[in-house]
Amino acid sequence: MTESSETRRDNLERPRTPPGTVYLGEGRIDLDGVEQDADGHVILQPQPSNDPNEPLNWPTYQKAINFSIACLFTLMVFATLDVGTVTWPSLGEELGYGDGYLTDSYAAGLAGMALGCIFFIPAADLIGRKPVYLFASLIMVLANVGQATFQTRTQYIVLQTIAGLAGSVNDTIIQMTIVDLFFVHQRATMNGIYTTMVVVGTYLSLIPAGYIISSQGWRWVWWWCAILNAVVLLLIIFAYEETRYGRPAGNCYIGQDPPAALGSEEKQPTTSKFDKEKAIPLPCDTIPPRPVEEPIPPRKRYLERMTAFEPTDGISFKTYWRHMWTPFLLFFRIPAVAFVGIEYSLMMCWVAILATTQPILFAAPPYNFSSVGVGNINIAPFIGAVVGAIYGGPLNDYYVVYMARRRAGIYDPELRLHMLLAPLIVCPLGLFLYGISIANVRSHYVPSGNQQPSLTK
Repeated sequence: MTESSETRRDNLERPRTPPGTVYLGEGRIDLDGVEQDADGHVILQPQPSNDPNEPLNWPTYQKAINFSIACLFTLMVFATLDVGTVTWPSLGEELGYGDGYLTDSYAAGLAGMALGCIFFIPAADLIGRKPVYLFASLIMVLANVGQATFQTRTQYIVLQTIAGLAGSVNDTIIQMTIVDLFFVHQRATMNGIYTTMVVVGTYLSLIPAGYIISSQGWRWVWWWCAILNAVVLLLIIFAYEETRYGRPAGNCYIGQDPPAALGSEEKQPTTSKFDKEKAIPLPCDTIPPRPVEEPIPPRKRYLERMTAFEPTDGISFKTYWRHMWTPFLLFFRIPAVAFVGIEYSLMMCWVAILATTQPILFAAPPYNFSSVGVGNINIAPFIGAVVGAIYGGPLNDYYVVYMARRRAGIYDPELRLHMLLAPLIVCPLGLFLYGISIANVRSHYVPSGNQQPSLTK
């Protein structure tokens, strides 16, 4: 084997860049044969194949349908988990449930949500997204029916836990769907839309719940959840297309062999000394280009798309177990992953604090809010959270593309963390004002929501 072939193989096998590092803009790269967006200003990452069945190549309307169904699923998950807080005054009057028990029931749902991720997300990665969506949505419908008809405290706690287990699918599978459907420079915007659905389910759904309680009774809150979750289930069955698509992991180069400089330990020239006439081939997560003579596969028909089921080859308990513990390994080995995970958990913690304190504090003297009043107070956090979703969504995408252009086209996922500075200031301030308003009985201070930037690759 010659020295050049050894060097080439070494470059193919060794990591060339940190995980997630790609090129988004024009810089020291060779753009020959590289797919770009409609304006030609942003390099598409990952590079799509020529297969029309690959989700990245789907028509815009098909992506919109799939993502809209996923967003509706998200909305109903958080509505199911949080809408019950508006019923607490009624549960206390009719069934004699105390504040401690009611907060415990809410905690049971959150515990189910935390534990369910560990078991369901590996399944979504191994067998596909649609089967997991179907299973979770069906369980949500059954849990809602149980919540509308329960008679004992134990039943209520168990049903809350089951709803949390089913809803846990949402916390990660939506991000997996976004990665399946959209390119890197679009993902924060899509996560912003997802966050808006979380906010609508967490806060805005509580507003009609108050009116339902006053007109139809508190059990009808759960009946309406069951009806709407059943609609989502039907949409998943008849309109949601599987987005899991085989794609080899790791970066690869388009157009040229990988340069030895990127795979070796030799000292690299700085940008100021770089020969601008020499282009570096583009690293990207992509499928190797198909031969020109190979025909492009046709788009699958409707029935084929709705029933597509292509699980990973060689699924075993060992494979499933590896997918379960890998996230924990990454959490302790990659500081950025740990930081984002802790930030997201804290955000969900503050959401839980608002959800559990509002129905208890504002239904009691001196506020004496009715179920309608408790529901309407959630308009304030909804407005704040929508502003946060815009900041962490479209503006985050714009920022990382702008920064990539300033860095010779190089994009790192950590660039998205820069926009955490404002939320790190606003979030404690909002919590402080909320606590002050409750402690001093100042009704003109209302709780305001906040959301973190969409921290996605």
